[in-house]
Amino acid sequence: MERKEVKSVTKNPGFSYINKDGKRVAGAAAFNHHVFTAMGGIQQYNDAVGIMYIEAFVQAHSDYINAEIAAQARRKQLKLVG
Repeated sequence: MERKEVKSVTKNPGFSYINKDGKRVAGAAAFNHHVFTAMGGIQQYNDAVGIMYIEAFVQAHSDYINAEIAAQARRKQLKLVG
């Protein structure tokens, strides 16, 4: 599966482009062009956005995730004698 990059989801994502007649296309028409032409459809666009959000979440929480993984590894190695 080829991974396509999605534009950053912000307040002003900037999907505008210049069409074949040399006119600037913006707004909903530009967004639809991006989704259906550049991305290949709604499912591919949603997948790309989902991947982007998961990557951002992992980057934002990687310190906590790594600390928890290390703690679990230490607990596994701990042998209780009783």
